[in-house]
Amino acid sequence: MYLFIESRGAKLKIKEGLFLVEEEDQKREYSPLSLSTIFLGESVSLTTAAVKTAIQHHIEVILADSRGKPYGLFWSPKCTNVAVRRKQLAYNGSDLANIVIKCKILNQYHLLASLFRSRKTEVNSSIMRLREIADELKRIQGNLQDVRNQIMGKEGQAADIYFSEVSAILPPKFKFRKRSKRPPLDRFNAMISYGYGILYGEVEKNCIVSGLDPYIGFLHSDNYGRISLALDLIELFRQPIVDRAVITLITQKKMVDADFIEESGGIYLTKSGKSKVIKSVVERLDTRIQYQGRCLKFRQLIFEVCHDLIAHYLEGKEFNGFVYDWH
Repeated sequence: MYLFIESRGAKLKIKEGLFLVEEEDQKREYSPLSLSTIFLGESVSLTTAAVKTAIQHHIEVILADSRGKPYGLFWSPKCTNVAVRRKQLAYNGSDLANIVIKCKILNQYHLLASLFRSRKTEVNSSIMRLREIADELKRIQGNLQDVRNQIMGKEGQAADIYFSEVSAILPPKFKFRKRSKRPPLDRFNAMISYGYGILYGEVEKNCIVSGLDPYIGFLHSDNYGRISLALDLIELFRQPIVDRAVITLITQKKMVDADFIEESGGIYLTKSGKSKVIKSVVERLDTRIQYQGRCLKFRQLIFEVCHDLIAHYLEGKEFNGFVYDWH
């Protein structure tokens, strides 16, 4: 279970072994056994006892800014796997980056294709171009430092097509010119940026719990303090989890004007808007799908993909990433 606390002045503490949330003149108690993640807004305070209890029960505590972007977390150092870390540091190939970006582009294709099918519309040539770009990645091989820009270039080509096609099918109030982040310049970007913050925390947590070092990636550059591996692996899940959840909210007309606010040159979610996006993304994380003959929730799938990556590093097993087909 996710616990989201974002109200200004809210407090998280421990009372008789239970988490106690004091928020807007209300008090709620939660058993540590019922929680997997605690997501705290920047105006929330917590006690060291709450942090200790979370760590003891392997509950990730994510600290996020007012826009929903995580900037820190508490976790147990016991999750570190030195053998895996050494393999991560030694890796300098391009095959993993190729696989992840290919999967991302195919997920973009499959989501758009499913949206067109639901409207009983033929998939156009632009969307088919996504499959071609994914195939073109096969021809990019070599040391990652030499080919990173080529791989990212293909990702950029696909993103331009994908977001253009997404905008075209949205209602007028949610159409957008391009992907914008800091700040988000429209309603759609405000929603997916907030949703990606939730997903980012989930991916980072699973990297840590599985034994991967989230700071050692294979695609995004290892800048100081940058959690590169989480940024790499999140690419596999943006479309099937967050984009699908956000588009559903929009097409089902659940978002209203009061869910958005314009400030500091951007468009952001209000408390009601955040609540709707949180609910939709968490429901998507709890959606069950078939994966390698098993029925798993998306959140469990993220953990399995992390283990697949570990098997690749330690045993040389093939890493296939993840492609979700909406058929």
